[in-house]
Amino acid sequence: LLAVELSTDTNFSSRATRRFSQLISQIINESIELSLPNDLLDGAYFLRASLFDGIRYSQPSQATSFSIDTLPPAIFSLEAVRTTMQIVFKGSVNESPAWLWVNNAPVTLETNGSFTNQHQLTPGNNLFTFILSDEAGNTAYLTEEVFYNPASVEISVLSPGASNWFKPDSTIMVDAQVIDLQGSIEDGSEAEIAINGKKLDSPLIYDQEEGSLFGFIALPAELADGAHPASIILADTAGNQSQANFIINIDSSPPQVTQPAKTACHTNSHTVITLPLSDQGAGLDLSGTIIKLIGVSFEGTVSAEADGLVITNNQQLLEGTYEVEVLPRDLVGNTAEAVVFSVIVDTTPPLLTIDSQIEARISQDKLQIEGNVNDKYPALIKVSNRLTETKSFALNGNHFSVVVKLASGNNDIIIEAADQAGNTASETVRTFFSGQTSSKLITSFVHGPNPFSPVQDLPGAFSTQGKGMVFSYALAQPSDIKIRIYDITGTLIWVKELNNASSGVTAWSGIDQFGQITANGIYPYFFSVSANGINESRKGKIVVVK
Repeated sequence: LLAVELSTDTNFSSRATRRFSQLISQIINESIELSLPNDLLDGAYFLRASLFDGIRYSQPSQATSFSIDTLPPAIFSLEAVRTTMQIVFKGSVNESPAWLWVNNAPVTLETNGSFTNQHQLTPGNNLFTFILSDEAGNTAYLTEEVFYNPASVEISVLSPGASNWFKPDSTIMVDAQVIDLQGSIEDGSEAEIAINGKKLDSPLIYDQEEGSLFGFIALPAELADGAHPASIILADTAGNQSQANFIINIDSSPPQVTQPAKTACHTNSHTVITLPLSDQGAGLDLSGTIIKLIGVSFEGTVSAEADGLVITNNQQLLEGTYEVEVLPRDLVGNTAEAVVFSVIVDTTPPLLTIDSQIEARISQDKLQIEGNVNDKYPALIKVSNRLTETKSFALNGNHFSVVVKLASGNNDIIIEAADQAGNTASETVRTFFSGQTSSKLITSFVHGPNPFSPVQDLPGAFSTQGKGMVFSYALAQPSDIKIRIYDITGTLIWVKELNNASSGVTAWSGIDQFGQITANGIYPYFFSVSANGINESRKGKIVVVK
């Protein structure tokens, strides 16, 4: 019999763990084929197993991890770019690894999931089928239809691009390439341009020799921040219209340093200061952003990174408090008001001491640890056991107290203290937990008579048949009870479940779940109770004789 523990938690905590058994029919190449429950949700799982020979369980195997994935992958931001007789598909997929085919031809995916795929067009409808598969075998399908008319006029917008940003009420240049194979567009023809479906007063002029549309347009003053759809419409001598669509990005909001007022920034570097900065538009203009270290000469660089505005000074700053003035400006000229912040340079790690006396061996499954953090700016305590983080909490003052759940065996508990500048210090506490805890639910448990005969009436047998044996128990609080009896092969032959029970007697008459009298032999049993996340069990053997 294979006893399996399946959990969403690397520590196999009781609330996150399911337990089930499976009979082993055969072992192939030292491997066992395991059937998983069919109601598992998508996500990461951890599994370990023990072998049961009818008497005892083996030590659990090393945990192995796997993932359940029933969702098909998807193609994001698919873009089709037309040239004269070609179509170029650009996009990205949301999973890795994944495999993509377009019209049954494989497409190479970049490490970030993006791809570019080019095809020749034929006159009429061109159908493209995208097939995307992931590692779990889920498959998604997508079709794109492109109509190609060699006689039609094609317009490709060159400027502005998708990464260009503008202020509202500003004048911008628009440049587009025109492919007119039939020569149906007169030189000097005007093309309409519209934003959000509203026609602008300024047209674009067609240059037949250059094959281009060009002009300057005034953006409406009421355009809100964000992306706005725009279009160019050009008509030929017969009145047939061709259209090209593009995007105009608007940014009227200056970048903002988001550090709360009267709250100091902290850094654990003598040269680098990072200020939180927000900009949802054009991006920071590094050369136009003004930085001043009040009372200190600033000679260095400014960069925009994921963490915010990074100021690097060539001259080392001593530990202490400094004032920094920031005047941020973005790439389209939006400028925020100058803001002054206090910056504390702190490169000294906290002094962490553990006050608790920790015994080498502990019989309880919880350990209380107390200690102190000596630092001007304490921030956080992190606790990990067996390299897995178990708790993290903010420090309120310098003293802390934390209760750590122990696992059976050796426990290497790491206490890490961090200050507001990011300096850290750690201490390791080691103890051994035997896994044997004092009873919390089961206050008494007996069974008998043992051995017993399922045929003869025996004293103390309170089953409906007036024969057999009983389990007698008393519990500290109402609990769910489950009694399981197995035969020597590990097959479950009898089970009894009781809900919200406190004490009582449950009888087994020696009859299996099919109503058959059991043969002579030894029958292992498990008596388990659970309440409020606490689980306890007793196990033993029943001897049946006739």
